[in-house]
Amino acid sequence: MSSGAARKRGRLGRRGQSALIVPLGRSCEIACRCSVISTPCATSIVTNWSLSFDTRPTIPPEVTTSLPFSIASIIGVPLGLYAARLGDWRTPFWSLGLIGAGVTLGCVALLPPMRAHLQRREVQAPFVEILAKPEVRWSYLMTALVMASGFTLIPNISAYVQGNLGLPRRELEGLYMMGGVASFVSMRGAGWLVDQTRPVLAATIGVVGFVLTVATMFIWPVSSVPVFFIVFMTVMALRNVAHQTLASRVPLPAERGRFMSVQSAVGHLAGAAGAIGSSQILLTLPGGRVAHIDRVAWLSIALAAAIPFVMWIVERRLAGRATSTQ
Repeated sequence: MSSGAARKRGRLGRRGQSALIVPLGRSCEIACRCSVISTPCATSIVTNWSLSFDTRPTIPPEVTTSLPFSIASIIGVPLGLYAARLGDWRTPFWSLGLIGAGVTLGCVALLPPMRAHLQRREVQAPFVEILAKPEVRWSYLMTALVMASGFTLIPNISAYVQGNLGLPRRELEGLYMMGGVASFVSMRGAGWLVDQTRPVLAATIGVVGFVLTVATMFIWPVSSVPVFFIVFMTVMALRNVAHQTLASRVPLPAERGRFMSVQSAVGHLAGAAGAIGSSQILLTLPGGRVAHIDRVAWLSIALAAAIPFVMWIVERRLAGRATSTQ
């Protein structure tokens, strides 16, 4: 190939990349702006629902509200990958938007209104006073560690197993479905374990499993890909249920909606920071191989290792608060 042809091909390649990056960037910007509104609203709805029980149900609300994430992994992720293969990268976004509109209309039509909180005449403390509490700040740090440790790796799993381990693209749907089933099944057991012991103990078990799973896949790759997906999703479910259970105990009833809304924002920001940070470390080599994935794995392990210690501090703070109010 002549040098002129090579330069022309390079310009066309850059132009094609720009044509893809610009709409992707705009889509991400719109999604982020919408999530700023929708996520706190959804969190408040779930909070009010969980508080409507007179007694704690057999299945904790923290587990029940987490089950749809597993169902989405079982059905949504494989269908999204399949839709992208049938159409293009826009197809899953359009499909998700249409499904979201249908779910919104269904919620408005079928869910009963919950207005009891409007009849309360409690004096609400400013959020600055809520944030001044040490247990609140430690809880937000706990949320940030949970999200950042996961999302330093999660966005890069697909590229790694395809480019480095040679997994065929058509097998991804089945693997994500297997991981989703494992998460769905293990989440019930995780809720039972958290209720029978302590959140920090359940989270510690999950973190140890997470560290071993990440190390044997990304640092010393000896684990098979299907086993990795099953174990990874199982230990993620365990530590996530423990985190959500403990975080739900931090705010007082009059503070719960504001606390959980900010907690959701902290989680989204931490997840985005983890994904962006890992993208600055990784390199894509010729042939699609991902370089420096072991460095990202060590970063994820370091973040995850701090979770039990922060959870222990939150538990101690809550225990001290309960003692002082008696």
